[in-house]
Amino acid sequence: MVKKNTFVPTAHSERNVSMLEDCRKFKHEIQVLATEVTSWEKTATAGTATLHKVLNTALPRAFETTEAGQCGPLVNPSPIMGSMVNFDTFTASNNEMAKRMKEEVVDQLEAEVFNTLLTLVEDSYAMYAHAVKALQIMERNFAMCIVAFDMDRPIVKPTLPPMAEVAPAPELPSPEVKYEDRL
Repeated sequence: MVKKNTFVPTAHSERNVSMLEDCRKFKHEIQVLATEVTSWEKTATAGTATLHKVLNTALPRAFETTEAGQCGPLVNPSPIMGSMVNFDTFTASNNEMAKRMKEEVVDQLEAEVFNTLLTLVEDSYAMYAHAVKALQIMERNFAMCIVAFDMDRPIVKPTLPPMAEVAPAPELPSPEVKYEDRL
């Protein structure tokens, strides 16, 4: 049995418009991905900056009243929670991540758009490789930040007043007494 040819040619203008529309959609999706990758890098950098700020904040201090009636801290100055963190590592890893994301992912994605649109690449391996590279760079950045923490050094605990000097907690009503019975 011979198959009939069911191919119906289209006008060149209709064909060109359709192909250009596909290219436009593809280019838009790649630009969205490049923007997201840049956003990941900025979010990670902002997160480590916030972590740096929090870890460099002095711990809350315990205060007590002296016999003269003045209130003062038990320890001065207060210990810093992040004293065992190498913050230079945060800066170095964020700088490396920003550079690598731009050079190895974003710039490559933008170049890939033009190459793909010009040559109509038949497979999407290059796009897959760029997405994987972005995730690997992020993973390396977080691994470098984790190493910045010196887990072998003891954490300085805040000084608290001795338990005898702490005012006793107010007595709570017995659970057997109902609210109405107290009126």
